[in-house]
Amino acid sequence: APAQSRATLRRITHCALILIKYPPPRMPHECRNKVIITHTNSSKVEDAVDAFRHQNLHNYFIPVPSVTESCSVISAFALAAKLQEQKMNKVKTAKSKEKGWRDFRFEHWGCRFDVGDPNIGTDSVETMKFKLDDGTEMMQASFEYFTDWYPPIGVYRAMYNAGFEVTAYYFEPLEGMGGIFRNGRDTRKKLEIEKFAAGNNGNGQRFGPRNARDYFGSELDDHLHVNTMKID
Repeated sequence: APAQSRATLRRITHCALILIKYPPPRMPHECRNKVIITHTNSSKVEDAVDAFRHQNLHNYFIPVPSVTESCSVISAFALAAKLQEQKMNKVKTAKSKEKGWRDFRFEHWGCRFDVGDPNIGTDSVETMKFKLDDGTEMMQASFEYFTDWYPPIGVYRAMYNAGFEVTAYYFEPLEGMGGIFRNGRDTRKKLEIEKFAAGNNGNGQRFGPRNARDYFGSELDDHLHVNTMKID
């Protein structure tokens, strides 16, 4: 038993040293998401909440094929670091597999990683039950989290196709891009930086909080507070 413990400790130390030497970079574009799902079947909502808490929400609705060797954010970077120490032929094979799951996620999810990315923000979930006027019992879950670059529109669409009522808000400040996905329809707007750089009166006024709310709408601002986010 002591020998096994020492071996486990060595493996953990080795992985830690790899992550220190090759730390996962902070995502340059952080897209904030808030998605609210509702269903008459509370177990379906609870399953989605469980997937979220296990950092597996995207993969729960759109599973990555095993042939692409899906992996978490940390293990992906650790694997990439480890591969640098291997022979070129093995590196090329592994890079091909990594490209496979990245391409699949971009194409089907809309972003690279699942929820729980330790490099961009924090995640939260809230649930509630309520009744409609006709007595129908409903359960709702509200997820808030960040993704890299873009919102996972494909996942939101998969939620809707699975029978959930879905309203998702998203905003990425560096691109000046935001929108609302509601029950299958995505309304995305991208800020025309040049247009706002001149200001409303042409005096060189920078894009400001008041413009953000006016441009993206009060609903998106009420949920994601876009008027408080800096847009460069």
